[in-house]
Amino acid sequence: MFPTAFPFALDAARAASRHRPPKSLAPGGSGGVASLLVGTPGPLMEMGQSAAVYGADGGVSSDQRTLSEPRGNRHMTTQTPRSWVGIDDSADLRVMANLLRMPDNTTHTKRDDRPEESRRALLSRTFDEDAELYDRARPGYPPELYDDLAQLAGAGPGGRVLEVGCGTGQATVPLAGRGCRITAVEAGPNMAKVARRNLAGVTAVEVVTAEFEAWPLPEEPFDAVVSATAFHWIDPMVRMAKAADALRPGGALAVVRSQHVMGGTEEFFVEVQRCYERFDPETRPGLRPPAAADIDGSDHAKEVERSGRFGPTVFRRYEQDLTYTTSEYLEVLGTYSGHRALPDAARSGLLGSIAGLIDGRYGGRVTKRYLIELGVSHRW
Repeated sequence: MFPTAFPFALDAARAASRHRPPKSLAPGGSGGVASLLVGTPGPLMEMGQSAAVYGADGGVSSDQRTLSEPRGNRHMTTQTPRSWVGIDDSADLRVMANLLRMPDNTTHTKRDDRPEESRRALLSRTFDEDAELYDRARPGYPPELYDDLAQLAGAGPGGRVLEVGCGTGQATVPLAGRGCRITAVEAGPNMAKVARRNLAGVTAVEVVTAEFEAWPLPEEPFDAVVSATAFHWIDPMVRMAKAADALRPGGALAVVRSQHVMGGTEEFFVEVQRCYERFDPETRPGLRPPAAADIDGSDHAKEVERSGRFGPTVFRRYEQDLTYTTSEYLEVLGTYSGHRALPDAARSGLLGSIAGLIDGRYGGRVTKRYLIELGVSHRW
């Protein structure tokens, strides 16, 4: 049987090339795994680096899977019964030489190295520009969603919950009201400040200002990781693996997504496209809201499956119609990253044109239909 070296740090390999490693090496503190783990593959890897599979001949092949923050101590504890640490006597120094020739991919998870991630990161920061507006204008979620979070994900009384991207607390406040113990991570300092204000006096909630990708996970695992209309802003090369690392075995990842769908004041949403086509050159002509029946959640389910860390995803769906006055609707639009990213003149022209349409043809009120989708997956 071929041994497998999987979670490892390249600096450990370089150190080992200078000195033949002992049969047993200890993990090198919380910053990384300073050893080669030899034996049955497990879930832990160093962020942004490669796994190596090698055999008795010293040949190495690189596996470029997405890797999460190291959780050395927990992994060593859980994997000890079926793994061993260090370099087997049968392996020679060719293994070390081949490891050192492997590419160091440490930087490939940096957002700035990928144009689409640079744009994602840039847009995600727009929410923090006006946290008070976001808190005032963004809609909440239906009560049934929280019932399902408690039933399907364990986000109920006494449940230990990590919320990723809490915003100003739209989901945090109701979860706290249902007795959850919550660590809420929010990248925007202004958003986090408003969330703390909204949760003042709630002792079972801690709001942490940090990017989830860089935030060091605590040693104690969570019962559930919940992300409400925020998970898509997390780096896709990190989010699944790190969410799994944060959970106890059997713990749940619960991702909430919200989308505008066909319904409500349908004629308005057909007409308003002309406003967008005029002021936003990236608008696709003839764009229409999709029907709720045409949204199946398969993209999220496939991402969960590809991660190899979770079981099948169970979905629950909720539709809600919200009616807005002209000023209320413009405030909602003012919280959307795409609108905020427009040049000032284009944004002002767009919002003025939309206001004129609502006031002139729809009596100053429009109704928008939202599809809210909850996907729950349990960690293996």
